[in-house]
Amino acid sequence: MKIFALTIIVAHLCLPSYCDEEYRSFSDQQGRTIKAKLLFFDPIKNKLIIERDNRRRATVSPSVFSVEDQNYIHKWTKAYLLKDKRNVTYSIDENVGDVIHHRGVEEQNLSKFTRYRNHSFTIELKNKSNVDFGNIRLECNLLINRQGYRNTEDNMYCESDTSFCELGPLSTTSIKTKKFKLFERYIQATDSDGNGNIDSYELKDAIEEVEGVIFRLYLADDTDVSLEFCEPSGFLKKFHWNEFQPRQGKEKSGLMK
Repeated sequence: MKIFALTIIVAHLCLPSYCDEEYRSFSDQQGRTIKAKLLFFDPIKNKLIIERDNRRRATVSPSVFSVEDQNYIHKWTKAYLLKDKRNVTYSIDENVGDVIHHRGVEEQNLSKFTRYRNHSFTIELKNKSNVDFGNIRLECNLLINRQGYRNTEDNMYCESDTSFCELGPLSTTSIKTKKFKLFERYIQATDSDGNGNIDSYELKDAIEEVEGVIFRLYLADDTDVSLEFCEPSGFLKKFHWNEFQPRQGKEKSGLMK
C-alpha cells in the first residue's frame, strides 16, 4: 500500500533519532493512514521528518496531515522548537535574602536560636525565533541538604514550585520561583574565667544548604517536557527528576522542633 506516496519529499534512512515518543496513527487529507512518529522539524522549510513503523523515514509537509491531526502536529512542533537552544536560551539567577531570626530559647548559659534565609530563583528566557510559544509552565525541584537534625536519618529533602509566563516571538521574559526558607540552628554560649571576664561564642547546631535545583519547561497545557536544565552545571549527572522526593504534609525540618 502506498502511504502518503504523493507527499513524501525525501527518504531518510540513516538519520539518528532524538525522539522517544511511540508510534501513533496519522492520516492525510485523503484519509490514508500510517503509523509513525515525528522526529525533526525545520521551521524555515516548514518540513517534518517522520519515522514510519517500518523504520523508514521521510520528509513531509505538515499540511498533508488531516485536520484531526493538525492540533497534535502544531503542539509537537512548538515543543520541538522550544527545546532548540538556537531558538530559546535561558539563564539562572539565585537570589539569597538577608538573615531573618526566627526564634530563640534560653537554657542556663546557652541561647539556642533558629534563623533562616529566603532562597529563590529567577529564570530569564530569551526567544530568538519568530515562534509564539504562548503560555509556558516552569516546574522546579530544589534539593536541600540538611545536616545536624534530630530524630531523623534523612539528610536531604525536596521543595517544589510551579510558575507560568508568556513567551512571545523575539521576546525576553523572566519567571520567578517562590521563596524557599533554608534554616539553620545555632547556639550562643558564654564562658567566664572567674575574674569577671566573660567570653561569648557561637556554634552552629544544624544547617540547611542548597544541594542543587532542576528546572523543567513545558508548554502550559502539555505534559511532555520541552526543556530540562539545572544549577549547578552537571547536577543532572548526579540526580534525576524522579529521584527527588518532595516533602509531604506540613512537617518542617528538625530545626523547627
